[in-house]
Amino acid sequence: MDGGPAARDADELLEETRRLAEDFPDEPPPPRCDLPEGASINELAGLAYLKGDRLLEPLEAIVQEAGGEYKRGPRKKEGRIKEKMEEYGGDFARVVDLERTTGVFDSVDDLSLAISLLIAASRRGDITIRRCKDRFGCPFENGYRDLQLNVELEGFVGELQLNLRRITEVKAKAHTVYEVERVLKNGEGRGALERAVDCPGLESEQVLRLTIDGGRSVIDDTFGSLAVFEAALDRALPRGCEVANVYSGDQGGVLVRLGVDDVGAMAQLRDDVIFGSAFEEALRRVTPRWERPATDDELREMGFEVGTSIDGRDLFISQDSKFARRARPTVPGVEAKISVDRSSFLECYARLMMRLMCPVPLIKLFCAARQNAVLRRSHFRHV
Repeated sequence: MDGGPAARDADELLEETRRLAEDFPDEPPPPRCDLPEGASINELAGLAYLKGDRLLEPLEAIVQEAGGEYKRGPRKKEGRIKEKMEEYGGDFARVVDLERTTGVFDSVDDLSLAISLLIAASRRGDITIRRCKDRFGCPFENGYRDLQLNVELEGFVGELQLNLRRITEVKAKAHTVYEVERVLKNGEGRGALERAVDCPGLESEQVLRLTIDGGRSVIDDTFGSLAVFEAALDRALPRGCEVANVYSGDQGGVLVRLGVDDVGAMAQLRDDVIFGSAFEEALRRVTPRWERPATDDELREMGFEVGTSIDGRDLFISQDSKFARRARPTVPGVEAKISVDRSSFLECYARLMMRLMCPVPLIKLFCAARQNAVLRRSHFRHV
């Protein structure tokens, strides 16, 4: 696919996050609140009570100045704090996300502005950035991305996440992918894997759900035929992605199942769909522009009058040439806005990755176990 403005904006954002991560690297030792060794959870909570609001005030101002939505997260519960403390050898002071907030942005430009404002505030000494985790440049294996910063005020360290709205909207689905990959990596067994992913339907998942505005038909109203639609998909998809089947969906939408032999190509499509709109832009560039019949107002603007022939049929008469035609004049159709259902895509991607990462016989075993369980429950209901 050819790069466009969205691709260039994404490249510039990745360069900015890379530089920020270089200036504030995620290296050991991790940040620590200014508490004495052996400090208790109550001392950490007291520090958060005294400093938390003041720490987040300048971060809220930066997010809102950049045009983002500021979302303050709930304070971590005692049980979760203790769990994280165990990751740091029992040191409560290493738990640096007791106070956390998120800035959500509708565009890459707004997110880039927020990063610039944070850097400027850091240079002025208004905030102290202690660490940056660049998950835009180094995303999770499931494709989820964000920018995570630890910021300090007078010895108390909190967390700021910056993200794009389109990514936060699929965050719950991304967690499904994370759970699948974690279970497989840790070898936690069949039960854990079944809990991570609902097994039935693995062989029938559709990867892409496409719709156009107005509830019109993607194939009939926009492309005119299935063959034209599939040819456009072949040109818009990353090289290595192949269309396996196309199905009619609800309200004129289509469901597209892809071949997944090339994992790298699927990862590229994942980034194109979730991180930006590169796939949608590529598909729009190869979408045909059909002619449609002109309305009565458009006919007048084009210099046509409507008359009636001897047999009672409409005639369209050019005021300039006085030439009459039976076919109604046409005008270019409105460009269709094709959209991808990102939540459905990421959920399907999770399941496809599980199928690739997990041996087929084992998956079939899981499905058979689930089916047998259903049959047993049905049997008991009839006994």
